Amino acid sequence: MIDIDILIYYLLTCLIEVIVLLILSERRMKVLFASLVINAATNIPLNLFLKYYIFDSMLQYYLVVVGLEILIVFVEAFLYYLIIKDKKKSLLYGFFCNAFSFSIGLLLTSLLALANITI
Repeated sequence: MIDIDILIYYLLTCLIEVIVLLILSERRMKVLFASLVINAATNIPLNLFLKYYIFDSMLQYYLVVVGLEILIVFVEAFLYYLIIKDKKKSLLYGFFCNAFSFSIGLLLTSLLALANITI
């Protein structure tokens, strides 16, 4: 059974990151499509882990999230590098895509929490 919230997080992440790639002037369909696959490999496992792992404290939760997000920046940059063969662009894509999707996700989560809405 698919966790609908995990699917929503994945789809929102993909939308945000494809928009970021377009803003960064990336127009190659293979790179835009690769973004969807890359996020399936990183975003879905991350969110499943965060949903089902029992953390001892909120501090531990946030430290793990930040650590995993930093790791994901480099994993995704490496995966982009395998496709585009440009180290600088790969790092830029990995950093900016994740910085924006993480920031927007944090903002949306905060707004939903303020409105007492859960996904």
